Amino acid sequence: MEENYAEIEALTSKIYVFDTRSIIEFGKEPAQHLAEETEKVVQMLSNANESNPDDFLERLEKVMGEINKKEESKFFWWKKSREDETKKYERIGREIEEIYIGFRQYEEKQRRLQRSYQLLILSNQRAQKELKKYILAAKKGCEEILAAVNTVPKEDQATLYNAQNLLNRRIQDLQIGENLALQTIPMLEMMGYNSKNLVASIHSAFVVTLPVFKEELRRAIQQKRSRLEVDSGVIVNGIEKTRHIRETMQENQKKNLQKLEDICRKNQ
Repeated sequence: MEENYAEIEALTSKIYVFDTRSIIEFGKEPAQHLAEETEKVVQMLSNANESNPDDFLERLEKVMGEINKKEESKFFWWKKSREDETKKYERIGREIEEIYIGFRQYEEKQRRLQRSYQLLILSNQRAQKELKKYILAAKKGCEEILAAVNTVPKEDQATLYNAQNLLNRRIQDLQIGENLALQTIPMLEMMGYNSKNLVASIHSAFVVTLPVFKEELRRAIQQKRSRLEVDSGVIVNGIEKTRHIRETMQENQKKNLQKLEDICRKNQ
């Protein structure tokens, strides 16, 4: 507490009642830093849907659609079409490999985004704390100005009152910035949480399952078995689950972007 008091005292000493600029630009550094961080958040929200797993989901859904639904994941190779069927499942294996790589790349990108969200949260928390110090220092400055009014010559009192009015306005500006930081933090936390859910869904439904599925295809082709049993239910269910999570994420991102833009407009 003593350390904070000393910091606030030091900040208050930067306010010069006869220097209007020292009041107008009081707290400029943390306010600018917060504005830059807010711009990063807006940019992330705007670009959030540029890269998504929807293309991979559609490709995987199409591949799974080639499985005979009546046989519930059992492929039958008739003698007259065995060669064609072999080529077909070799192609399916290659497509699954491409889709698998795509999911892994998307998964890694989401993990990088999660780290970015965490860094932005920490940065906004620091900015909010700094702004709080400047707000307290500015309020202390107002109290000191009021206390000094009756101790200065009458011709200087108008200057003090003007400085107090400017400082009160500056306090309001800094409080708007502080509120912006406080509203942005839970927004970033929700974005990180949604991203983790999406990664978990992709990992459990595809990153783990697809290699097994592909290996079964490879073995069947090598051994030329007449029947291949593959449990595709996990993959099919995973497509629907991931698509639902993704759609929820998109909707939340749109709402958050609109909310943040509204807040920024109000603060201008």
